[in-house]
Amino acid sequence: MMPSGSLLFSPGQTNPSTLEKAFSHLSPTEQIRLLVSHPYFTGRCPHCRRPIPLSQAQMGQCTCSHCGWQDRQI
Repeated sequence: MMPSGSLLFSPGQTNPSTLEKAFSHLSPTEQIRLLVSHPYFTGRCPHCRRPIPLSQAQMGQCTCSHCGWQDRQI
C-alpha cells in the first residue's frame, strides 16, 4: 500500500512541471483515473474518444476540436 500523499507517477523527473502540479494534489486513485483518461496520456478525447494530437493535449489547456470537451479543472 502506498503512503497517503505519495505520487504514483514522478512527473518531475521526465515531464514538465505542470504535470507535477496536476498530480501533487490528487489522491492515488485520482492519479490513476487521470492516467487512463486524459488525452495527454491516451491521445484521445475522454468524451467522444476522437484522437487528439499530443501537441494539443497539454495538461490544463486541452480542447477537443470535435466535441468541444475542455480540460480546465487541473
